[in-house]
Amino acid sequence: MNYSVQQSRTGMAQSIRQSGAALNASIDASRTDQRAWVNVQSEGAIVNEDGPIDIPVIVSNRGKTPALRLEGDIIATVMLRGEGLDTSYKPGHLRNHTVGGTLLPGTEPPTDFRAMRMLGQDTANIASSPSLSIALTTGTR
Repeated sequence: MNYSVQQSRTGMAQSIRQSGAALNASIDASRTDQRAWVNVQSEGAIVNEDGPIDIPVIVSNRGKTPALRLEGDIIATVMLRGEGLDTSYKPGHLRNHTVGGTLLPGTEPPTDFRAMRMLGQDTANIASSPSLSIALTTGTR
């Protein structure tokens, strides 16, 4: 009889471990399914004649719950084709730091960022010119 009791306890302990693992997997899957899924996209630039270059950006939440405390860094600049981009985000690095608060599911608020460049330790808007417009249109910049 001791043998069958021990076998029953062992089987029950294994069943409890398997049930716990299944529960944890189910919780993880539910969190993944129910979370906010944030997407950032841009489809080009608005080149204003002799003015700043604006980059329209759409930040959307395709998930099922609100995205809370939304915050991020966006680099909007003009570079030469093949030029590398420094994304280290050290203090003083060229970037737009944005804090958006809460983004509800299914929303896509449009936002514009100005193309900027470094001037020594400071940043400045990049102004459009006819030659820059041609370079952007032809893909040489």
